[in-house]
Amino acid sequence: MARFKSQRMARYNALIAEHFTPLESRELSKLPKSTPALKQIREDRVVRWEKFERFATNKIDRGYWRPQDVKSKWITNLARLYYKRDWRVKHGAVGNQPKMLKGSPNPWAMYRDYTRITGGPDAKGYVSPWELKQIKSGKTALDKGLIFIQRKALSGGSVTGVPKPMIQKWIDEKNLAIVKARGQHRRDLITQRDRLKKEL
Repeated sequence: MARFKSQRMARYNALIAEHFTPLESRELSKLPKSTPALKQIREDRVVRWEKFERFATNKIDRGYWRPQDVKSKWITNLARLYYKRDWRVKHGAVGNQPKMLKGSPNPWAMYRDYTRITGGPDAKGYVSPWELKQIKSGKTALDKGLIFIQRKALSGGSVTGVPKPMIQKWIDEKNLAIVKARGQHRRDLITQRDRLKKEL
């Protein structure tokens, strides 16, 4: 546990050093450094900071800004980015989601946009903390895994990266539900089960 906390703190400090805000660093430090979307976010932040730094230097040289203004101006710059890209909290926290106020900057909204650019959070079998936060039922790791599989099956997506025993357990539960179901609901369950069978 201590090692996990130290790794998280190291990731947090690295993000702060790369000009992420404390809120961004706190949330995004939950992600492994190898996460494709996070790598792209960090690369883009470097480019954005370098552009801003040149702009700030010019403003200071011309007497429009003071050096101590740079930090607050950078925060304003990022706030504009979040507003422009609509990376805002839409409805406030739900369930186990991070406690962020409606309308405030949402690093996970930014992350979701980048997952689309990089091929999705599960492109390499990785499930993001944001995805797990959407799960509103199930208390154990197994429960959460089964719910994740269910959502993937419903959407027709791949569950690559999920342990096969978990997939088999969900198939067994689908079979039990199929016995009791009728009509379209039964046909939907069969379709979901057959999709899962392809993953074994």
